[in-house]
Amino acid sequence: MAAWSELAPGVRVRQSAAYRMNSVAVAGEGGTLLVDPGVFPAELDDISARIDPAHEVALVFTHSHWDHILGRLVWPKAPFTAHRRFHEELEQHLDHVREVLREFADEYYVRWPGEVAVWTPDVRAGEEHEWTWRGRRFITRHAPGHAPDQMVLLLPGDRILIAADMLSDLEIPILDGTCGEYLETLERIEAMGRHGEVETLVAGHGAVAHGWAEVESRIARDRAYLEELHRRVVAARSRRRPVEELVEECATMDYMGKDGWPPMRKVHEKNVRRAYKALVGGVA
Repeated sequence: MAAWSELAPGVRVRQSAAYRMNSVAVAGEGGTLLVDPGVFPAELDDISARIDPAHEVALVFTHSHWDHILGRLVWPKAPFTAHRRFHEELEQHLDHVREVLREFADEYYVRWPGEVAVWTPDVRAGEEHEWTWRGRRFITRHAPGHAPDQMVLLLPGDRILIAADMLSDLEIPILDGTCGEYLETLERIEAMGRHGEVETLVAGHGAVAHGWAEVESRIARDRAYLEELHRRVVAARSRRRPVEELVEECATMDYMGKDGWPPMRKVHEKNVRRAYKALVGGVA
């Protein structure tokens, strides 16, 4: 995939060399909305260079994970929209975020123009938030499962769904809680598609899904993985089996990236541990 591709008039996606993360730019009347711009400083410079100098810039962060919030360092005064739990989640994990960025910067010899702080969104979205900006209509919907503050962004006029860190063609679901919570989010996305709201899906990482059939296929694949994991976790809990036994048992599961690239074995093992602890309200 080329760095930039056009999804609809005025809607472009840029894929980073880091984790194949996608940033979306939506041009309106005298303004550009940037969704999760990143990751490397040179890539952020490229995004900035392609914005009309006369345009106002606004930001949307789908969740507070480090690779999705770096645009705030480049556009520190731009108004941004995020979920109402964004501030709380970022505050809780700030030290971790800063440490990851230091390690990343040292490994790749890069520096960003500032340091991540506990930013407060200008617009704190709830379960659903709809607004019109610069002649374009946007809708966010809360989508927990991968992160408590995760939300998806729908462009109704173009039937494009920016799905945060879900429904990738590279990654299995990455849990931050129970399988059930993630499955409920998938059900809501599937309902959006059944109502004709979604034709194109931009995952946080990997290729864009074009056409509802491809989106539905990704939903079915991730649902199957989560349902099997949930069954195994519930059975292990009911028999009071230790988590290490469950991890060993779940190593037999089949899932995307198990023996391919990018390798998902460590992600899968973390999912098993998180699902096991989250089932009874433990801390993952």
